[in-house]
Amino acid sequence: MRITGEFYEALGNRDAGAFGYTTVTAIVRLVIIAVVVAIKLFIDGWLQLTVRNRMSKLLHIEYATDKRMYQVNAVAATRVENPYVLSVLVQQLN
Repeated sequence: MRITGEFYEALGNRDAGAFGYTTVTAIVRLVIIAVVVAIKLFIDGWLQLTVRNRMSKLLHIEYATDKRMYQVNAVAATRVENPYVLSVLVQQLN
């Protein structure tokens, strides 16, 4: 039976006990529904974030694997403006 029908029946019969029981039942049903919906929304959001983070990491790894993103134009160490950058580049290339 629907909650509204139970309320109308309790009010029509002027039955305080049935009205109280129906009120408590309705509140319990609403709390259970609210908890289930909140848990579902939490899990949906958590899954979205987790999947997005994992896919982003995977795509970045796949994009950067076995690729040289830049190339050193000046090979001689005397012509390089920043020798530290050259040493880092050489380490990354090896």
